[in-house]
Amino acid sequence: MESAPDSAADESGLHTARIKILEGFANGKEQKLSPELREILADVADCGASRYAWKQLQTLITRRLEDVVAAYRNKDAKTIEIDGEDFDTRYKRVMKFLQEFKEPPFTLQRMCELLHEPERYYRNTEKFFLAFSKTVCGITYPAEHVSQLRRREPPKKIPKRGFKSNGIDEKLENIPAVEEKQEPLKSSSAATGPQKMETTA
Repeated sequence: MESAPDSAADESGLHTARIKILEGFANGKEQKLSPELREILADVADCGASRYAWKQLQTLITRRLEDVVAAYRNKDAKTIEIDGEDFDTRYKRVMKFLQEFKEPPFTLQRMCELLHEPERYYRNTEKFFLAFSKTVCGITYPAEHVSQLRRREPPKKIPKRGFKSNGIDEKLENIPAVEEKQEPLKSSSAATGPQKMETTA
């Protein structure tokens, strides 16, 4: 039976080896996604946090996304248009957003889960891509204009305040005005009618 120090040393050695492999990949020394590189994604998916340099991991995530989308589309090339935008337009936008992260996003664990075992969760391109888009953009569909996300409905009367998510302005759905009924004030004058001002003779 291994002792705890030996186990910790093995784990440390494995992590050091993965760092070197990732560095080589990020520097262009390795072109193919090896099983060791995919194990890095699995490691982040399991830990929930990154133990690797973000810029290097970002390169791996981007490349893995390219490979996953290509594999889905080779199997089934069918995609759909959403509000007049085809799949390639949306794909390029997600790629752009992904490359603009200066530090690991809080959705990193879910990103790596989807990229490590994509077909465990989704069987076609669109379902996978919409799920992955949320981890990058923070919204269901990364449209250029947020108004495209909503169904085209008549404008409501009272708008709620807006908020920002990952740099994208979003507004909450408008709600119809609610007419409030006011109870009449109860006072002594209510029973006798309006009082007259007394005048002096």
